[in-house]
Amino acid sequence: MDRLPDPCMMVIFGASGDLTRRKLIPALLDIHRQGLLPSTFTVLGVARTSMTHDGFREYLRQAIADVEALPLKDATKRKWLHDNAARLLRLT
Repeated sequence: MDRLPDPCMMVIFGASGDLTRRKLIPALLDIHRQGLLPSTFTVLGVARTSMTHDGFREYLRQAIADVEALPLKDATKRKWLHDNAARLLRLT
């Protein structure tokens, strides 16, 4: 791909659920790592579970921490996740 996509927002219905935590967030990390997400990418989480903005951010931080805790063959990936977690969690 020669260029980044236009700014966009992903709406996750059921954002407090297990699918988001185990699959969607790690997949977004991988897509971001490949440089395929625009710098203005935003996630809007919709769920029946009541959460503040900060609560949702913390939920995503914990999901990232869970991914980091997995045994990884490549130490570079662990460093990348650590270095980019704040940027990935810049939600509006």
